[in-house]
Amino acid sequence: MKHYLTFNEKLGVIFIYIKRSAKLLARFKVSFFISFIAMFVQIAIFYYINVFIGNVSGYGDYFSFVIIGLTVNQFMQTTLTTYLQTMHSIYWGNWLEILLTSPTRTNTFFSAVMTWNYLMVSMNVIFYFIFGIGIFGASYVFSMSSWLILPILILLMISLSGIGLISASMFMLINAKGNLEPIGWGVSTLTGLVAGVYFDPILLPSGVQEISKILPQTYAIGAIRRILLSGENLSSAPIQFAFIYLIIFSIILLPVGMWMFNLGIKKAEREGSLARWM
Repeated sequence: MKHYLTFNEKLGVIFIYIKRSAKLLARFKVSFFISFIAMFVQIAIFYYINVFIGNVSGYGDYFSFVIIGLTVNQFMQTTLTTYLQTMHSIYWGNWLEILLTSPTRTNTFFSAVMTWNYLMVSMNVIFYFIFGIGIFGASYVFSMSSWLILPILILLMISLSGIGLISASMFMLINAKGNLEPIGWGVSTLTGLVAGVYFDPILLPSGVQEISKILPQTYAIGAIRRILLSGENLSSAPIQFAFIYLIIFSIILLPVGMWMFNLGIKKAEREGSLARWM
């Protein structure tokens, strides 16, 4: 039996998964359209909150400010939660052991799931900006430096993938086989509270601000806001610092996440808990 896939074969697996997911999405049209209605309602809510708040110091109107936080948060939450959710799916579907002993392995399957999820998030983000700019009048500066957003997002997703893998490892290391585990839940909660998704971290109490300065999400959101709201470029010191911080976090967190996930798999293999009795 073949124990590995070539690069082209892995791309084939990813393509097949995306094709299958797209067919399922097309089949359940009601859920698809409701998700966009919910998105429109959420944007409308923040638009009317903007009426009461007005401008945010240094960033312009609150609505344009918060739309960036909401869109980046979509990528962040997807990265943080997908690994654990995928572990739930393949374990409770009783095919984790099959996947681990097949040529596909978990890394290829994770890649397929993440690719599909990022495609869906990207589509959501496009509609956030279409609704925000076209209907509610959000204002952004699209300049030559706007391309910097892509590497910032990639570095953010790499660093958060490390946390996501650590979160997924809890499924096996501490038997967190329910819907929540401490690592992913804690980071997701902190992200919404202190990373600047909904408001500037400088509004937080001084002690809590120190927590926000640890999270890579804070620097990614801040840098993207500087690019889209102020037109800043790579010569800006805060954007340079954001790149450096995200690179350091990516180098540290991704290997740690991979190591802990593999540690969890080995623990499950020793205990014989890769499969479950139906």
